[in-house]
Amino acid sequence: MLYFHGTPGNTGQLYVKVNGVKVAYDGDAAAIARIRWQQWNIDLASLGVNVQSVTTLALGIDGNGAAGTLYVDDIVLYRLAPEIVVPSEEIWIEAEAADTITAPMLTYDDPLASGGKYIGTTDDVGNSSDNPPPDGIATYTFAVAGGTYKISGRINIPNANNSFWVRIQGATTPAETELHSSGWVRWNDPPASDDWFWSDVFSDDDNEDATVLFTMPAGTYVLEIARRESGAMLDVIVISKTD
Repeated sequence: MLYFHGTPGNTGQLYVKVNGVKVAYDGDAAAIARIRWQQWNIDLASLGVNVQSVTTLALGIDGNGAAGTLYVDDIVLYRLAPEIVVPSEEIWIEAEAADTITAPMLTYDDPLASGGKYIGTTDDVGNSSDNPPPDGIATYTFAVAGGTYKISGRINIPNANNSFWVRIQGATTPAETELHSSGWVRWNDPPASDDWFWSDVFSDDDNEDATVLFTMPAGTYVLEIARRESGAMLDVIVISKTD
């Protein structure tokens, strides 16, 4: 079993060779350019490889003109590899593809962002730390089959305390998860980083910084992302079913 992480624009066919026996990645061909860690289970028995005498392991990319950067981590040999858990429903949204977006939340270019763009504010626009702002809001219309969902974001937090407000009107949240008095989620204090990384939306008003679970019957909803502390960047939003 191994994990790999693509970058936007990657091309080619991922493969592994064990003792010279080659096996190509048999999942989604677009996975090589997907911007998060993905699990690949390889059945060594199906390759006819004697796992007691493995002498070489190689990873590579096939294809004319194949290009890009691929990251690999956690190469582990299991008697029985952990099951690959795939959400039964997952909605990917490019942050810059908002239905509406109001200044000072703007779209910016970054070659390391999915689609080459992200949304955010500059460091000089000021903060709206105590209450959701009247401006600097991006909205996204989406539809779900119904159930309980979480929101994950690919974010960049160049300075400590950069953050967002988040809301889905019409969705309910667990009574034990504390939210801001406004009903918005104060998604505050994700780790500071100069690189893009994934974080589940959590409530800073909850003592345990609980990941917020949104329950929504089947239908169409509007997700709102608002500026809070200036400088936070948002690249991709993923709404995935948890139950």
